[in-house]
Amino acid sequence: KSAGGIQQAADGGLPFYPAGGPFNNQYGVNVPFNEWIRMRIRPYQNNASTDNTGNLLVYFPDLPNDSDGVVPNFVVSGDFITGDFGGINTMVTAISNFRAVNSGGSSGAHINHDLITDADGGVNDRQVEMLIDSISFHGYNHNVENVTRGKLTSTPSASPLEIKSTSVVTNPTSEWTVTANKNARASKVAKDNFYTQAKTPSPTVVAFGFDAKTSLANTFLQFNNFSSPLGAAASSINDAFIKWGYSDKSLNAGPVTADHLNLTQGTDILTDTEALFVDNFKQKGYLKISGSTAINNAIGAASGKDWVKTTCPWVSAVVLSISQDGKTIVVDNPEIFDELLSQNYVAFRQNNSTTFSNKGLFNLYAAMNAGSGSVGQKADDLFQIKPREGNIVYLNRSIKRDDKDAVDMGTTSYSASGSGISRILISPKKFWLWGMIQNVGPQSTSARSWGEWYDAPTYSGSTLSPKIYDNARLYASTGTIGTTYNEFLYNDGSNQNAWDLDYKSTDNILEMSKDYGYGAYKEPSGEEPAKIGGYINKSTVISGSNTAYFDLSQYASVTKLSPLQELKFAVYPELDNAFYYNINFDSAEGSNASRRPNMIYGFNKPLPMIDNLTVSPRFDFLKEDVNINKFTKSNGTDIVFNWQESKDIEYRVLFVDTTIIKNKYHKALFIAPLNDSGSTAKAYNNAGNYVNGTSVTLTGDANTPDIEGAQGYASKFAGSTQLTQTTNTNRIGADNFTIMATLKPTDKAGSGDLDVALEMSKTTSSDSNFALGVDNVNKIQFKVTGSTKLTSTTAYAMDGVEQLNVIVTYDKNLDTDNLKLYVNGKLEDTADYTTSFEASGRIYIGADRTDANFYSGFIEEISTHSETVYVVINNKQFILPTKSLPDLSSGESNKYQARMFVFDNTNIRGFNKDEVGTSNTASWKVTGVA
Repeated sequence: KSAGGIQQAADGGLPFYPAGGPFNNQYGVNVPFNEWIRMRIRPYQNNASTDNTGNLLVYFPDLPNDSDGVVPNFVVSGDFITGDFGGINTMVTAISNFRAVNSGGSSGAHINHDLITDADGGVNDRQVEMLIDSISFHGYNHNVENVTRGKLTSTPSASPLEIKSTSVVTNPTSEWTVTANKNARASKVAKDNFYTQAKTPSPTVVAFGFDAKTSLANTFLQFNNFSSPLGAAASSINDAFIKWGYSDKSLNAGPVTADHLNLTQGTDILTDTEALFVDNFKQKGYLKISGSTAINNAIGAASGKDWVKTTCPWVSAVVLSISQDGKTIVVDNPEIFDELLSQNYVAFRQNNSTTFSNKGLFNLYAAMNAGSGSVGQKADDLFQIKPREGNIVYLNRSIKRDDKDAVDMGTTSYSASGSGISRILISPKKFWLWGMIQNVGPQSTSARSWGEWYDAPTYSGSTLSPKIYDNARLYASTGTIGTTYNEFLYNDGSNQNAWDLDYKSTDNILEMSKDYGYGAYKEPSGEEPAKIGGYINKSTVISGSNTAYFDLSQYASVTKLSPLQELKFAVYPELDNAFYYNINFDSAEGSNASRRPNMIYGFNKPLPMIDNLTVSPRFDFLKEDVNINKFTKSNGTDIVFNWQESKDIEYRVLFVDTTIIKNKYHKALFIAPLNDSGSTAKAYNNAGNYVNGTSVTLTGDANTPDIEGAQGYASKFAGSTQLTQTTNTNRIGADNFTIMATLKPTDKAGSGDLDVALEMSKTTSSDSNFALGVDNVNKIQFKVTGSTKLTSTTAYAMDGVEQLNVIVTYDKNLDTDNLKLYVNGKLEDTADYTTSFEASGRIYIGADRTDANFYSGFIEEISTHSETVYVVINNKQFILPTKSLPDLSSGESNKYQARMFVFDNTNIRGFNKDEVGTSNTASWKVTGVA
């Protein structure tokens, strides 16, 4: 044919290169006998539109380099290769048993042109056998990893979303010179073998497929669970090495061109402009699809742009074979089919015309959308009918002929106008967003431009460490910082304390060796698979139901859960369920309050115990040698209480009366437990009403409960609210009373005025009857009318943690110290005060009667009584002075009852012995003289 290419004698014979041709007689390679060798074949370009294209570079990477240091190579001319339809469609490897040559010739018409006579005179033919062990194809499609979460459990994804430490490939060039000699044609620079070696960095492509586009502007892709060999020292990627694009209607289906990178890093896609972002992929965080002009035009189909639902050039599978009915196919990237069976696909054939554009351009979206050269693009009607089996995929309809019924797509015949199955691909049908990320550091002298590494044998950019994420999910906003299982708080950086929750990992944090009622985990043995066990509870989540309860009580009983021991548990979907489903979990910071998780628990703090309460005279006057004249009413009739108790008691109160003492609310006239869980708080006017549930509602502001009270919920005041009971009614006794309250202040008073936790007003005026609260030096204070007040000797933390059990008692009939202040069972202050109080009035909780001087912190278990209790400081023995106890009532001797109640910081309320530490009743009779 042409003088520059292969020639052939007019009367037949083998094709040959002329002696003066462009290959300079260097078109052969000597190979050894009886050895396995590897031969690689690289096409030049995808078409034969220019002189040098369509040719093949053949080289042998395992053979020794020649004396020039060049990899053995030769060129196969493209004169006998058509490059239409994307390159080589058919290639035959053969060996010729060469006939003997008994005479050569130089004439172009000679059958032995450019051959010389064999050394044996042309007696024997040359017979050779060649064995081919395997044939493999490289670079004909992308390597696809489907890292989508929530797929069919029959094919779960174990792959992370990884921006790889840049791999290298042989340069995809069109520059190696076909007509050069063997020292140049496989090299960029003479003898460097550049085009036979993997030296060119290859980017990682991430592709996100969406089912809808209308709401994508100003949304966020969250990249979870970042890890890198360098941890927090991982480097960010330069903006110039991050490119983005979307599936616009103008793009061709198949080849990747510059037009596919139609979005701008830093403008349309943002990765490092705000807090909590991935900072160019050096940490976990967010990527933002912005509301830029380009994004909005794409979504709104404006200014000639249109984000369409179609194929993705990077997420596609080559169809290797098609069944007779066209519904069962074998593919090279089966992972793209690990989706819901309802996922739609598009099968398409690259090149769908008979014009010269076949050789470089492929199907346009408009043509495919009309059914030309495609199946499933025209309508959403191509999908799987069951999960794949290996690389065998089962479709609902045939893909052998396009939707326009004009082209045979699945034929195995090859013609000048149709490539058939050799160029048919299939891809998920989505609104695609893709990014090309080159994980390298720039060259020190580089202008930092995309592609600076292309066709550059001396490229000096540094390879960066891989960036690995568990997955990526789309959200409408970044939300607010909250807790994660990776770290105590969300860290704007790499994970420092990641937990391994994979039950198959030997390094996981799960405890699966215990049996909580469903069996323990069992290691695999022989042919026996591992037995999944060690789980605490199973519960079915039903769509439309409000709540699913997971009973963890078996865990508490088996592990003997103790105070301060951490309770850690994981919630998993059913592991052997083969169907896809969604379960939505809201965090504690979630906007939907009804979906926030709640831990409902009961902490069993054993009651403090008191038993065997006895009473006896302090002095035994029947003993010999007792001088009765030394004793008076002030001490001679004192009595002694003895008892046995447990060690965990915080404080004790002793009731003494001539009537039966049933519970700790004996002769209470106002009870406010303040343990309500809602916005309404209740109070009770006596113990009987409390037992029967006859309550009154506290008014004022809404109740603000908090679970961290002494025994669960308690009212927590934020320094701006108040609860009131404004009916004038008896609250205390005029000459005897007791006030009890449990406080956990979160702050001291801000001025010299008292921050009031509890106040009672007078009925006859608007004055205060008494007020209990905290002062500005971290002390508890009790104030009465005038200047009298009690102040604790001890200053307290007032940090919302330290609990203060406050008791105030008054007995007008005492000679001294009528008023007493106790905190946590310790006497803190006393005062002489013999003025009767007004028994009736209003109650104010959390602030004073003028709705000022607000208290901050917890308040609960308030009770006011018309009797004086005795706060017992010592354990096991208490001496009761009886001077103030009348001996007679209506001329008859009094019969006294006594009962002691003991408390810790948890068990502070209740009616009976099962709720409050309660002694037996001790009693005695006074023999009085009228």
